[in-house]
Amino acid sequence: MSDHHRSIANERVGWFMIFFAAIIAGAGFGGMMSVTVFLEPLEKSFGWLRQETSFAYMVGNLAAGFGGILMGGWTDRTSARPVILTGVIVMGASFIALAMMRTRMEFYVIYGLLLCGLGVSAFMVPLASTMGFWFDRNRGLAMSLMMGGQSLGGAFVPYLARYLIDTMSWQEAYLTLGLGCWLLLIPVCFIVRDPPGLADLKALTKLHSADATNARAIIATRPLVVLLSLAAQGCCICMAMPLVHLVPLLSGIGYEPQRAAGVLSVLMIASMVGRLIFGKVLDKLGGTRTLFITSGLQTISTFWFTQVDGITAQYFFAIIFGLGFGGVFPAYTVIVSELVPVYQAGRSMGIVFFSAFIGMGLGGYFGGLFYDLTGDYQVSFGLAALAGVGNMIVVALLYLRLTRSKALLDAAIPQAA
Repeated sequence: MSDHHRSIANERVGWFMIFFAAIIAGAGFGGMMSVTVFLEPLEKSFGWLRQETSFAYMVGNLAAGFGGILMGGWTDRTSARPVILTGVIVMGASFIALAMMRTRMEFYVIYGLLLCGLGVSAFMVPLASTMGFWFDRNRGLAMSLMMGGQSLGGAFVPYLARYLIDTMSWQEAYLTLGLGCWLLLIPVCFIVRDPPGLADLKALTKLHSADATNARAIIATRPLVVLLSLAAQGCCICMAMPLVHLVPLLSGIGYEPQRAAGVLSVLMIASMVGRLIFGKVLDKLGGTRTLFITSGLQTISTFWFTQVDGITAQYFFAIIFGLGFGGVFPAYTVIVSELVPVYQAGRSMGIVFFSAFIGMGLGGYFGGLFYDLTGDYQVSFGLAALAGVGNMIVVALLYLRLTRSKALLDAAIPQAA
């Protein structure tokens, strides 16, 4: 079989891998985001404050981010399958343990350190750092489709959890989610595998990394990761506010909890559409320009959630936010996969995602904190929008640096020849 035919055959298998990877990514993100519909039931059951329940989300994001670095390094040394299988086992057990919790400290440890730190962290970074290498072309579309599954899970799992809470109890809802996690995801873990030759490619690029003369030489790994991490933090402070607090915001101004959860579901569905749209845009415009556009959509809509009246307007800005949110994370993964040596991809992706999770945690926590201090979400969403502006500034600076470095490299090559 020729290299061309082998590439086509691998890509066909790769689309199946993307499908199953999307299921895992969606279940993980949806499980993490399900906390948004458990906030009010837990507050009513235990008398906790909004900032106290929101603090669990911050702990979870910090733990998931740090865990992502460890899981990315583990993936660099081995493969994605054992990492994601471990995450599935831990996530299911964590849901079951949450059904039996009685104190805030138990909530922080089980949800934050176990479910997010050892469960969810084992999904996104290993999958994002390996699945793209099934493709020589359409990599942006493939990664966007995989993360479209993440969006679908973010829409479906919280809505399912809200239904389970309404028809059973929050304890039985957690128990059902845990058992469902094991039944659905454990078989899927044995289907997902790394692309053929990836281990050899890691070894080869590590051996010859000093001789790189392609696009990876445009910028050194360390400054690239630093800039992406700063951008990701501002991006995710902005992102976390609607993801965590949109349902409580709408419930607080008089909408029924199920209808408020429906707005979040529309947002997640729009993000899945955004990942399809911006997957093709990524392949046309590249990662940094796509990241700037999607961050702008996200930032603008975050500000307007507290400035408009009526459910129709909330649906409109949920769609705008979702479209932007859908294109953000695929852009980060494409930038890393194109500009970082393969043997460092998992660890680098983990560091960027760690910074992103810090932003998610801070955004979720400060949303609850400023709500308790002011009695509404005006300040919380306004500060989130400012963080989004900061993210856009960093992305613009990164684009200018990459453009300048590429121009200098192109000018140097003929002289060297």
